[in-house]
Amino acid sequence: MGIVHVTIGVTERQRMVEALRESEAKFRLLFEKSPDAMLLLDGDVFVDCNQAAVEMMGCASKEELLSLRPYDISPERQPDGRLSVEKARELIDRAHREGSLRFEWVHRRMDGEDFSAEVLLTAIPLHDRQILHVSLRDVTERKRAEEALRESEANLRSLLEHAANFAVYRVAVDPSNPYAGKVVMVSPSIREITGISDPYHFESWFENIHPEDLTRAVEANRRAWERGEPYSQQVRVYHPQKEQWIWVHTASTPVFDAEGNLTHFNGLIVDITEQKRAEEELREREVQFRSIFESTSDAVLIFDFDGTIVEANPAACKMYGYSYEELIGLSGKDIARSDHYHIFEDFKRQVKTSGRFSAQSVDLRKDGSPIHIEVRGASFSYKGRPHLLAVVRDVTERVQASQILERCVEERTRELSTLLEVSHNVASTLELEPLLGLILDQLKAVVDYSG
Repeated sequence: MGIVHVTIGVTERQRMVEALRESEAKFRLLFEKSPDAMLLLDGDVFVDCNQAAVEMMGCASKEELLSLRPYDISPERQPDGRLSVEKARELIDRAHREGSLRFEWVHRRMDGEDFSAEVLLTAIPLHDRQILHVSLRDVTERKRAEEALRESEANLRSLLEHAANFAVYRVAVDPSNPYAGKVVMVSPSIREITGISDPYHFESWFENIHPEDLTRAVEANRRAWERGEPYSQQVRVYHPQKEQWIWVHTASTPVFDAEGNLTHFNGLIVDITEQKRAEEELREREVQFRSIFESTSDAVLIFDFDGTIVEANPAACKMYGYSYEELIGLSGKDIARSDHYHIFEDFKRQVKTSGRFSAQSVDLRKDGSPIHIEVRGASFSYKGRPHLLAVVRDVTERVQASQILERCVEERTRELSTLLEVSHNVASTLELEPLLGLILDQLKAVVDYSG
């Protein structure tokens, strides 16, 4: 029986030794292959490390890293101003007492670059003493991201607090509210924009809406909550402090949780009063322009930069003999006489470059008859894009009258020349017969006289 007990005891001990060796092998494999930097610290001396630690610290070899102390791979002081050597010893002592300790630490690589690391110290027994297992994780990028997030949040907070003509808000689902929402966040500027005294009281957002806009706004709000669809409305709101109606544009986007349930709306309220006034002034100017455009007796044509007619007034249609539908889409060359094409090209070029043009030309009606015109051109914004504006006056009658006048002047000049010659001959001769023959010849040339 004694032999059996001894045999069993030896076998069990061998199993334990084998299990220990296997456990140590697994630990060693985990230690060596871990992507996190790992070291073993005995007192303030590193006794082992993995390759990840060597690379993290920028050391040439494991031996170089093991020759250093914790404060050798740290800047002189930590961000709180304390000396690294003093703070390191304090944290090491705490880890031994408490069993483990997690903290952030600024390390310094061998090339002098500082970086932030998350450090986990874990006390482990080794024979008759206790050492620390050190796990390091470079959190520089995370810290940068956190800092960027803090900066972004600070900027957003500043933006919300100092917003002038807009306000940002968040309204959460609240079935008990008659408008289905509960205000959980809103910029202080909403009071200045709308005059609402208590912006966290959602019902008050609807109290001062213009009666003509209220039904539409309430219905849009109901659909947004029921269907989870975006909300966007422009409404008039009475501002009690300013004692006037203002325009606001409220727009919000629904937000859902992981299960697809609507949780809240993020939105924006913008004061668009000045925009609405500008739009109204623009509409009035457009009405005035259209009235002038339609009623002027001169032809008005609007060309794109390619020279195509895109708009024409009734006087233009009448002048050229085309219907409105026929005239739109024609090129300027389609209505110009061929020997005056160059004037249309000059018109396009000068208006594009200098913004102004003035000339006389000859165009053609639909039936081919010529029109003598006087045209003035200018650059012009039409439907938000640059165009060419031409104001065309029919001066055909004036040109024809001028031509008749020129002929009359020529005839009168010839008559005067004849009389001058007659008077000269009278003064120089007393022979009446030759004089009479000369007068008759001249009269025949002037008035086609025959006798």
